[in-house]
Amino acid sequence: MIIDRRRFLAALSATACVAAFPAYAAIPTIEDIGMAFREMPRAVRVRAQTNLIASDFYRGPQDGTWGPGTAEGFRRLMALDVYRDFARTLPADRKEAARETILWAAPKNFAD
Repeated sequence: MIIDRRRFLAALSATACVAAFPAYAAIPTIEDIGMAFREMPRAVRVRAQTNLIASDFYRGPQDGTWGPGTAEGFRRLMALDVYRDFARTLPADRKEAARETILWAAPKNFAD
């Protein structure tokens, strides 16, 4: 059986891409974080905002609601190198990765 060279190279390229991006490296988007945040119990949401305030990433009320301030706080958190290191350990499911990001957002995990 003769294999078409283009198909072979495409398959080889796809295999290399899959190997370069392992299944456990799902980095959630800010939209994923927002959806997961809204689904969490109010006490967890307030605690996440408290953690963002303690780290000077958020200056809004600790009311457990998702808004532009909370979104910006998580954007600032996710821009840290230490978060990028943590993100490599996140599960493949982006929803679960978003939940773990929210729970991870405590000052002890990224304080200087």
